[in-house]
Amino acid sequence: MTAPDGRFVGATKGCSGIPGFSDAGSSGGVISISNVNNGANVPRIFDVLANTNSSNGVKKVTWTVDGAQKATQTSGPYSLHVEFSQGDKGSHTITATLEDNNGANFSTSIGVTVSL
Repeated sequence: MTAPDGRFVGATKGCSGIPGFSDAGSSGGVISISNVNNGANVPRIFDVLANTNSSNGVKKVTWTVDGAQKATQTSGPYSLHVEFSQGDKGSHTITATLEDNNGANFSTSIGVTVSL
């Protein structure tokens, strides 16, 4: 399930009271990109941060840009330093995927526009 702001919610049990998260329930996870909004205009170089929540723990977070894997992290804080080349002006997709300790995956993506 995807929240209106683009966050992926692994279960639908309501709000856990943690800002930026919905309750993950007993068998789900939540990952959200916290510092860049979907549809944002971004500079050529910037950082992206992810918030995670999983009742089963977080095994790793994998980052992709336009479908190409860029980084895998096994502990927080979860962030990706993004550098587009001079020729990469235009639309791009950044995806963060949480894998929990039971092997379940939860993803969120944002679209950004680079104006060089």
